[in-house]
Amino acid sequence: MRISYTFFVALLVFIVAGCEEEGVVGSEDVIVHDGIRLTVDSTFVVNDTFMARGKAENIGNTRVPAVWKVEGVFYEDQRFRFKLGGNNTSIRFPLDPLQVTGWEISFSSDLYAPQDYPNFSISDLRAFSE
Repeated sequence: MRISYTFFVALLVFIVAGCEEEGVVGSEDVIVHDGIRLTVDSTFVVNDTFMARGKAENIGNTRVPAVWKVEGVFYEDQRFRFKLGGNNTSIRFPLDPLQVTGWEISFSSDLYAPQDYPNFSISDLRAFSE
């Protein structure tokens, strides 16, 4: 019985330690809002965090209800081959047709120092609800 308890505690510590605060990117179990056009205005670094900022425009015919998210994947450069990681940000208000709002996504990792990736970029943007 002692071995099972020790194993359970070790497994729990491993799972909790492995969890990051950043969101899961690329999940297929979501509702994608195809009527949202996402554009990138700028990419920059704050401290040790990759950042991207842009706009979301509802070019569809229906309202996107709150809460919805914008996600993206950060890459080494604009060849979009080497993925650094990704994240998402929550938008906590609805977006009616023809309305526009801003978004900002951040990503940080102990594996990748922003100074090593001066030409980083973001891609694979999508708007979705869970």
